[in-house]
Amino acid sequence: MKSKVMLIWAILTILLGVTVHSQLPLCNVDSKISIGENCTFLTPVINCSGANFYDIINLSGIEVVNDAPLTELNESIFFFNFTLTQEPNDFIVRLCEGSTKEIQVISGGEGEVTQADMAFIAIAILIIGIIFIIFKASFSLDDERHWQLKMGLFYGGIALGWAALNLTLRIAEDVGLTDNFQRSLEIIYGAYTIIGLLVVIYLAIIFFRFTFLKFLAIAKALTKQKDKDEGEDQAW
Repeated sequence: MKSKVMLIWAILTILLGVTVHSQLPLCNVDSKISIGENCTFLTPVINCSGANFYDIINLSGIEVVNDAPLTELNESIFFFNFTLTQEPNDFIVRLCEGSTKEIQVISGGEGEVTQADMAFIAIAILIIGIIFIIFKASFSLDDERHWQLKMGLFYGGIALGWAALNLTLRIAEDVGLTDNFQRSLEIIYGAYTIIGLLVVIYLAIIFFRFTFLKFLAIAKALTKQKDKDEGEDQAW
């Protein structure tokens, strides 16, 4: 049992590390990105007088982003997340010191599996593995001796599944999964939430019923013992 718990914690640590260190692909590597695939724009070394900001202009000359703040990475290097990837378009990123770079959002990735999709699939497989181990550990415990731990692990597995799906939804929104994956994830998340709530309610009813029957059995035993003691006293 101890080894199973240690294995669960090890996998959770790996999952946390993957989540913390994961990042969007860089816009600077390729000026062409696919629909729904957000990226991180990394600036060169810049020295702007005053605030460090950027503008994004479409090819119609309209500023869709104006004077947005840059996030400092290291001294004179900054970054921001480019998320205008909902439809095909061409954009010009203009930094505060006047340099520019073109970013093209193309439709070639629509319906295809992107790197973001593959990362999501890997995380989803890892999450399924964690939940499977928790449920397996729960069902392998003895009902009589470890029923509290068994129930705790079972509820913990359900809660972890919900939290993990919520996390993958947030990751999906950040990295920009393709529409098919996004919709599928939302459907799975909604279905899991409803089913999970029903299971929790059902198990809660069973738990309280078991507790109530246990209480009645104890009360009955105490009453029987009391009657027996009173009968013995009367016999004397």
